[in-house]
Amino acid sequence: MNSGDIKPELISAGQIRIGLIGATPGRGWAGMAHVPAIRAVRDVTLQAVATRSNETAQAAAEAFGAPRWFGDAGDMIADDEVDAIVVAVKAPAHYALVKRALLAGKPVFCEMPFGHTIEEARELEALARAAGSVTAVGLQGRFSPWLQQAREIVRSGRLGRVLSTSMIVNDELSTGTIDQGNAYLLDVANGANPLTIHSGHYLDALCFTLGDLVTVSATTAISRPVVVVRQTGRSIAATSPDQIVASGLLDTGAVVSFHMRAGSGDPSFVWEIQGEKAMLRVTSKGYLMWRPLKLELWDVGAKQWEVVSSAANSSGNAGTSALDGPASFVASAYAAFAADILTGSRQSISFTDALAGRETVEAIRIAALNGIATRPSARALT
Repeated sequence: MNSGDIKPELISAGQIRIGLIGATPGRGWAGMAHVPAIRAVRDVTLQAVATRSNETAQAAAEAFGAPRWFGDAGDMIADDEVDAIVVAVKAPAHYALVKRALLAGKPVFCEMPFGHTIEEARELEALARAAGSVTAVGLQGRFSPWLQQAREIVRSGRLGRVLSTSMIVNDELSTGTIDQGNAYLLDVANGANPLTIHSGHYLDALCFTLGDLVTVSATTAISRPVVVVRQTGRSIAATSPDQIVASGLLDTGAVVSFHMRAGSGDPSFVWEIQGEKAMLRVTSKGYLMWRPLKLELWDVGAKQWEVVSSAANSSGNAGTSALDGPASFVASAYAAFAADILTGSRQSISFTDALAGRETVEAIRIAALNGIATRPSARALT
């Protein structure tokens, strides 16, 4: 099903029946963010869950209130009583499940990175674009009303011409210890790590606000080569970078510096955008992807900081404002996904949108590997 082939019963009922792959009771991102988000959005309902066994799938269905469950995700994708597929499993499994759902003609919402490798991401984006499929990627930070306010301040010309920007992010995971459920992030071969996921979210926010990076230089390092699993005490050798430093130029000519650094358990960040007339500082005590942001303006003439009043209370989607934590902006992403399916709008961060950021992350990886500046590859746009 694509935006030109919407089921009439969905329009009349206002309900899109979601099939969620990767829902595990008691732990995991799906249960923490996706399930409460689905419950909060009126146009979607959790119809089915799929895990790797009938036993865990049935347990998930009972825990999350889904009427249907599957021990084989392929069976759920093929089920006529499931209208759209959400892929919320670990990154190495994304490609096969997303491709199968696209070939089945169903809209797909995939967690990032939506391709385990850049080649997989390009293939899936091309497949979705050729089919006219409705797609969404879990870059929910774009739905932050504070980030949207920062973007509007830049676009309004209040800063004047943007000269440079710098962002420093603390990575909460790279502290020398890790939870068992996140241990797979330490293996760079899995395609999910502080570069592809954590840096990916923040770089997406930077480019969403200021424009595309057109050239990058980068250095990456593993500052904590041995990490201890908290639950077991087992030591694991890390092959994923936990220090990511990138610099380059935006398509506007502004200079960028970015540092995702091994942290101390404090997922805060500081982001400054320097313009000719004023500077915008964006900070948070937590993750940009679901925490409130503080916006301050430095007036070059008055030489003082001014806190920008928040537009958060005047933004967002109906039914999502009461949510807190990880589910809050994910609910907004679901509302956009539903609108795209039902009306043919383009509110979601589609595979094409997300591929741009994936190309930037790949350019950083290559630049760090080769020690030379590189450019993100050209992307086809819908």
